[in-house]
Amino acid sequence: MHPLEKSALRLADIIRLLASDNDGETLAAARALQRTLKAAGADLNDLGDLVERAPQYVPAGAYSRDEFSTVTVGACRFHWQAAAEALVLKYAGYLNEWGRNFANSIRFRSSISQKQHAVLTRLCCEVASKLPFEGPQWDA
Repeated sequence: MHPLEKSALRLADIIRLLASDNDGETLAAARALQRTLKAAGADLNDLGDLVERAPQYVPAGAYSRDEFSTVTVGACRFHWQAAAEALVLKYAGYLNEWGRNFANSIRFRSSISQKQHAVLTRLCCEVASKLPFEGPQWDA
């Protein structure tokens, strides 16, 4: 796991604050970014390196519409890319290292194979079975 992964959501929020029209807010965001990186044992160069190596972003409207476009977990259906994103950003703690790496490796692709779809569905069902859940249970 990259040292910045634990701080990813916080870093994303701070980076968005850099777009402020208020110079004071922008400077405060830049300082907060440096503090957050330092706390993670990284700096702006590490963040830049991570951005350079990131998979190519695929805009939401560009998703493929193939037969493997959705993942079914019980009675719920999700777009496969949204499911992979949720596994990485929200439920990584419920996955082993291989599962986290797999979900991260496919989340920015424009399509996935039948085998990848089957693995993603299995991971989603495993996570769903571990979640504390109020209300009706998913039939996994």
